[in-house]
Amino acid sequence: MAETVNLKDFLLTLILGRIHLGQRADDVVAILGEPECVGGASRKHRWPPIWKYGDIELLFDYRTRQINMVVINFWEQKHPSGGASIQLDPWIIKGGLRLDELTSRLDKEGIDYCEVESLNPGTMQLLVNSAITMIFNDDPDEWMGWDGLCKLCLNRPPEPPPPLGPSPDAAKGSTA
Repeated sequence: MAETVNLKDFLLTLILGRIHLGQRADDVVAILGEPECVGGASRKHRWPPIWKYGDIELLFDYRTRQINMVVINFWEQKHPSGGASIQLDPWIIKGGLRLDELTSRLDKEGIDYCEVESLNPGTMQLLVNSAITMIFNDDPDEWMGWDGLCKLCLNRPPEPPPPLGPSPDAAKGSTA
């Protein structure tokens, strides 16, 4: 039976049905079954860290085999699919969705967002719920001949650096 996922709920909760960041690969298989497509393996890392279920990509950490990123790329102006394993309710999310259309609905639903500095020319970025990056193309000549939403990405924040230990002077009981 397919896992039911609503993309509006995903924007609110950062959870994709029962799938979430930090989840182990064997738990994902227990919920969704084997992925439709895998990739990213290399000679050094034989285990494939990229799993696709329809248009949804789950990216795993090589070492821990835990999800560290969820991505949806929009290659066409259509609603994304969850393949056979995910019954996906896209809400209003689709390739080519205009930024103003999305922000209007986010405001109506009370979903937090802010515009952030874009990394690439010809794009705009929206950070939703402090965690999901949505990238919008505003130059149709650069992106498949159309503008609007082209990528949605939730990734695990980087681990904070370890706390600094006491300085050598503090350990000696410095007297000044």
